[in-house]
Amino acid sequence: MPNTKELSQYSEIRLVQVTGVHLTAFESYELMRRGAEPWPEPIGELEYIYPISSTPSFKVHALVDRTIKGSEASTVRFSLGGCGVTPPHLKERGIVFVQAGSGSAIAVWESLGDRFVEIEESLGIEHAADEP
Repeated sequence: MPNTKELSQYSEIRLVQVTGVHLTAFESYELMRRGAEPWPEPIGELEYIYPISSTPSFKVHALVDRTIKGSEASTVRFSLGGCGVTPPHLKERGIVFVQAGSGSAIAVWESLGDRFVEIEESLGIEHAADEP
């Protein structure tokens, strides 16, 4: 979860709506498994391991509904993945925080319910009801 008490650590904060999710790590693994792409060379005795204890990386494309911090943009693309990271649904609203320096993204999705609304309120964003 992003730290809304320390907003200075983020170079960008945007309210977004998801237009696409590309399961890049899953796709890469499946292509290798099917023989369409070569497996990576082992590192020492370590073979390629598909992550099963965390969420493999994926890319998100989204419309920007509002820029809270950072330069204005109409769309954004960013990568997510790791422990406890859930891919969003298409058309789902979210708030994306990009960490200054590293460029790593943290996203909070509307499907979190009350926690999402709390973060919206802490940023001064009025919660928008679902569109018809």
